[in-house]
Amino acid sequence: MSEGTLPACDERLPLLDRLRGIAILGVLVANIPWYSQPISSGSSPRAPTDLWIDRVADMIVLVLVDGKMVTLLTVLFGAGLALQADKARAAGREFVPGYLRRQALLFAIGIAHGVLLWYGDILSAYAGVGCLATLFLALRPGRMLAVAAFLWAGTAAVLGGLGLLRRYVVEPMTGAVTASEVGEDEESADPGWDIKGDRAADTSRELETYRSGPWSGMVEHRAWRVAEFLAATVTVLGWQILAGFLTGMALHRLGWFSDPGAHRMRWRRVALWGIGLGIPVHLLAVPFAWEGRDIECDILQYLGVPFLTAGYLGLIALWTARGPGAFLARGVTAAGRLALSNYLAHSVVCGFIFYSYGLGWFGVFGRTENAIWVLLLWGLELPVSLWWVGRFRQGPVEWAWRSLAAGRALPFRSLNMR
Repeated sequence: MSEGTLPACDERLPLLDRLRGIAILGVLVANIPWYSQPISSGSSPRAPTDLWIDRVADMIVLVLVDGKMVTLLTVLFGAGLALQADKARAAGREFVPGYLRRQALLFAIGIAHGVLLWYGDILSAYAGVGCLATLFLALRPGRMLAVAAFLWAGTAAVLGGLGLLRRYVVEPMTGAVTASEVGEDEESADPGWDIKGDRAADTSRELETYRSGPWSGMVEHRAWRVAEFLAATVTVLGWQILAGFLTGMALHRLGWFSDPGAHRMRWRRVALWGIGLGIPVHLLAVPFAWEGRDIECDILQYLGVPFLTAGYLGLIALWTARGPGAFLARGVTAAGRLALSNYLAHSVVCGFIFYSYGLGWFGVFGRTENAIWVLLLWGLELPVSLWWVGRFRQGPVEWAWRSLAAGRALPFRSLNMR
């Protein structure tokens, strides 16, 4: 790997930056339907389409991307937590108060992002779970992994059970309105946003708001969504996120990120088992997704995501780019150094493309056309990230966040530019 050609940066592990870069690029693939299309309450924007190429693209993303990239980021947040804690301990500094202060600021950034730019924000959840994860810093790596496995299996069982309960008990008893029924009976919808889970959101109003409505209407809709997601995080999803944090913390403590070469055989086994188990489970979900049976599809996703995420960790750890691939490797690593800035930039750029304060193309494009937008944004993101890390120590949002947490302006310009 040729990360050595990038300017050196204190307290960074090249493999973590490489993984963050892959995750941030992949998150855009997973998120762009949520930027660009209306959704039904509690469901995916995987809308039925007559175009076979869109359906194929949708299934490829379902199998290879959905759920995996955000879980990969969760693991990396945990590794970063353990890395910072270990460095503070080695230097004789107190760690937890400063870390909690940083997480409080990250929570505020996440809420602002979710309400003002895009309701799918994950930062606020990471901030809250990160605070909880500090309670597990004293555990040995093996116990961290055991707790992580228990949490992942438990949340998968709970989420799957709740989904099946809703499908086979609650909906038949209540006669819940489906997304298609809302489309057929729009006049019966309440005037306000319906984000309660007992029926689909008013899709036509969502289209009108994001395509041609005022920004205030978008803020109202996003606020409901952010509140809904925070409630889900506190009750169930947060434990799944904590499982990812603990996995990353354990792998860092075991030295797998700091010295991947020494653990090459272990990474190879992780890659083989993760891909070998994860891909078949996700392929089983495809027929359910094709038929619009989201609950069954989601259950298989819950089961397959940890395996395929582990497979990706192994593959990326084994990646040794040479020749023409070295430039791509440098670009991905640079994007990983600016992960927070790039993540928020996705919302800014996609907001301009899809919402009324920009081009207003909300609800216009299908999955295949969105893939073209993803490639264009990658083509912009990678060279800009490379240019930035050659001149500055960190991304603009990272610098502002860390400076506020430290209570002083931290160095910004690269040592090479002084």
